[in-house]
Amino acid sequence: MKFAAISFLMLLFGTLEVSRLKCYQCTSLLSPANCASTATQATCGAEQDRCITLEAKYEIDGMSKQSITKDCSASAVCDRAADICGQEEGVECDIECCSGDLCNGVDDEGSAVEDNFCFTCISNSSMADCIESQTQQQCSPKENRCGVMFAYQGELRSMFRKGCITEEYCSSLCQNGHIEGDPSIECELNCCEGSLCNDESMGAK
Repeated sequence: MKFAAISFLMLLFGTLEVSRLKCYQCTSLLSPANCASTATQATCGAEQDRCITLEAKYEIDGMSKQSITKDCSASAVCDRAADICGQEEGVECDIECCSGDLCNGVDDEGSAVEDNFCFTCISNSSMADCIESQTQQQCSPKENRCGVMFAYQGELRSMFRKGCITEEYCSSLCQNGHIEGDPSIECELNCCEGSLCNDESMGAK
């Protein structure tokens, strides 16, 4: 279902054929950098007046996945970005639109996106178990922090998590020792800045 929603979003970007606007075009299931490294220049359709970058994140069997797409689009799609991103439960997405030839090849500040990697894993038993299966994940441009989180609800339900996270979530997700919006779930979240900074030195419960 999640893949169907993501495919639907991708189809919205490229349905017409001839235009003057040019945008970078690529799709990757690995990372923004991987998408950028394979990007080609596409001539947009007659009604496609925007360049777009879509980043979607979701989980399958407890593992974080992501999809990155750059393409041509229309202002009508960009105006509905919030509605489109809220269509599928369990999928977090971010849509950024811009006008001007090849404007979707750089970040909001006009510079190349700097790569950031974090260790990622999830376990219901212990942080040590999480670390044993951890892998390296390239973060999206907005995820400029790495995190280590421990959460539990009662004595029998625990979760140990490492991964990419935004600066905003670092300060709000575990306020006052509880998950934001759900005081029944106690949590502890530690964040750091820098690639792979959430290693074993950040501690394990």
